[in-house]
Amino acid sequence: MGLTGSRVESIGRKIIGTILIVVGIVKLVSAARDVPINHLPDPLLPFLTFREMGIGAGVVELAIGVLLWIRRFASLHAKAVLWWGCVLSSYRLGLFLVGYHGACPCLGNATDWLPGAKGWVQPVLLGIILLLLLYGGYYTWREFQAQRDQMAETGSPDMRPP
Repeated sequence: MGLTGSRVESIGRKIIGTILIVVGIVKLVSAARDVPINHLPDPLLPFLTFREMGIGAGVVELAIGVLLWIRRFASLHAKAVLWWGCVLSSYRLGLFLVGYHGACPCLGNATDWLPGAKGWVQPVLLGIILLLLLYGGYYTWREFQAQRDQMAETGSPDMRPP
């Protein structure tokens, strides 16, 4: 039994879904802890605290992660992943542009309670963002190509519900 394109996509989707669920849980646990950093303003969005950012990002990541495990909403999978990858990369770019030089506050205080996290968290998070952009971009492009090819063959877009 070989790996077909749809099987590879399914495995990749579930891996990314699992990663997002785990990272979302870590962000929510970090936001729930009563530590001083959670009360500080976010460097890019100072009207929000680290706790509020952690809760917001954690909930979004859990939602997208769960969505990726549900086959019913297949047309949203790649778009949701690409959208979240763009949000995260834009946030990182914003931190750079405002001159923030610390570690990305996206995991709150998780580097204090995850073993050895200070050395590996930032490269792993950048890798996850890259993975989201590549996966979401590739499968969104493939879906666009399939719709374009169908329009060329039939003269009309696919009218199936999403």
